[in-house]
Amino acid sequence: MLENQPDTTRSLIEAAQNGDPEAMDLLVGENLSAIRAYVRLNVNEALRAKESCSDLVQSVCREVVCGLEGFRYRGKKSFHGWLFIMVLNKIRDRQRYFLAQKRDPRQEAARPGPGTSAEELATLYASVASPSQVAMAHEHVERIERAFDQIPDKYRVILTLSRLMGLSVPEIAEETGQTRTAVSTQLARGLVMLSRALERNG
Repeated sequence: MLENQPDTTRSLIEAAQNGDPEAMDLLVGENLSAIRAYVRLNVNEALRAKESCSDLVQSVCREVVCGLEGFRYRGKKSFHGWLFIMVLNKIRDRQRYFLAQKRDPRQEAARPGPGTSAEELATLYASVASPSQVAMAHEHVERIERAFDQIPDKYRVILTLSRLMGLSVPEIAEETGQTRTAVSTQLARGLVMLSRALERNG
């Protein structure tokens, strides 16, 4: 996952902050799959069902990367935490926009979206719940997403930052502005909720 990639993040961020479009594209590209999985687990079912969700994620990623001016690099995990929180805020803004415009993506067919296979999502979701619990990749994806739909937003964010992105409790506390105790409590409760939701969807 992200931790295994070459640590070129600092130089890419500096180049992107200086307006290098290639560096921006590289930053988006090396994080795109994980961000797409993160977003799918943190937006509601209606928006996730949109066929254009994948394109929406990529465009939002570029918007976020273009806003790097004030970011201070404190390590790769710090960047990932900042990036995922910023992307989630942008996606939720878009979600509110779609609702305000009375566009109903629930009428569209649910699918992973261009460039995202069920197998790719299943691999990324394996850090959230073991893929051995289900028989097929697409069934694993649907089961995990249905379970996350049943969990309140604040727990979803903590779960994905911890299990999908690999951030520690102190790192999550720093990125979300919460105390470590609050993060630990929400993580524990979220894991219980996720386990129960997976059992219901089994």
